[in-house]
Amino acid sequence: MGDEYYSETHDKNYCGHLRLRRVEFTPERLSIKFDRSMDNLINVTFDLTIADFKKASRVVKTIRKSEKSSVTVGRSPKPG
Repeated sequence: MGDEYYSETHDKNYCGHLRLRRVEFTPERLSIKFDRSMDNLINVTFDLTIADFKKASRVVKTIRKSEKSSVTVGRSPKPG
C-alpha cells in the first residue's frame, strides 16, 4: 500500500485505504486532507491541555511523510 493509510468511520466516504495530502495538528484541531478530488477533508475539533497535546503529538508524528503529504504539529499548546 505504500503511502496509504487506513481510515475507519461510520461515513462510507472516508473508509478504506487512502493517500494523505496533508495532516495538521494543533491543541484545538486535527485536520486530515486526502489525495483525491471529492470527500477529501476531515476536521476534528477539541481542547487539549499541554500534557495531552504532547502525548497526542507523538502519535501524530508517527504518520510517515511522503512526497505528496506533509505533517504539521502546532507549537502553542494551552497551559494546564
